[in-house]
Amino acid sequence: MAHFLVGKGGFQNIVRDFGRPAARHWAGIACHAGPARTAFPRAASRRLTSIPADSDPDATGLGLATLIEREVEELPGIARREDVHTVALAFDPGSWQLMRFVLWEDAVAPDEAATECYEVLHLSAPGMARLPEGQAW
Repeated sequence: MAHFLVGKGGFQNIVRDFGRPAARHWAGIACHAGPARTAFPRAASRRLTSIPADSDPDATGLGLATLIEREVEELPGIARREDVHTVALAFDPGSWQLMRFVLWEDAVAPDEAATECYEVLHLSAPGMARLPEGQAW
């Protein structure tokens, strides 16, 4: 995405022709493969969590990092579930939200705390094997 936005990936043509739009993006924080990684996922869940304005109550400057670290620590446990294909965590600095996204082998687990659930009809994944495992920052 960085290449597209600033590395001569084509975005400059959009800016030239239509003006400079706001580019919403999610920064990848962590990703883990689950036991069902070789299966085609049939369901997905997405949980959005707003980051509170007072996420640094101790004024240490580490409140946001601590909040994200707690979310990152949950991912390996989710990834070990038999029916999980992939679990990922991302951060949107534009809306100050965290997103946990899980691909499931057959159906979203009934105990999954998800904001939204989806049926997966197609997964375009030519680079799936190259996704980094674990925390990306």
